[in-house]
Amino acid sequence: MSWFEHFLTSASNWQVFAVLITVIVSTGTLLAAVVYNVMRVTGTELDQRSRDYAQIVYLGLFALAALMMTLSTLEARASIGKVSTKVKEEGFTLVHLDRLLMHYGPERTSEARHTLSDYAKAVIAEDWPLMRQGAPDGSPHVYRIARAAQSRLGRIA
Repeated sequence: MSWFEHFLTSASNWQVFAVLITVIVSTGTLLAAVVYNVMRVTGTELDQRSRDYAQIVYLGLFALAALMMTLSTLEARASIGKVSTKVKEEGFTLVHLDRLLMHYGPERTSEARHTLSDYAKAVIAEDWPLMRQGAPDGSPHVYRIARAAQSRLGRIA
């Protein structure tokens, strides 16, 4: 993934970009106010073409700021939706495995339950924060625990 694609898929980058656009628009507004006051004090007038050009640039900055804020909001909502879906899937998987282990009894499943508990803790502590940051692969440590849990569950059945 190129740096540009990473920039486009990261909600935090969209938000930073939207803030920068907002700062630029605010600075443009301040600059326009200063120019207006200087022109008023000195008695200088701009021709109609210069006024039209300045207005187009100013409205363009506002439109760009609105667009970036909209994209930022949409991207943040999409990212939250993806993370929420992954979290629900993981939760359903853990509940399903726990119910499956109940059928075999506590004598045969105590080691597997301990591994499953370690896996759930690792997912919450490591994978979910990585998902929130936009990392698609997750933690290698969680993957190793998942493989160990799968192995122990395979020995029970």
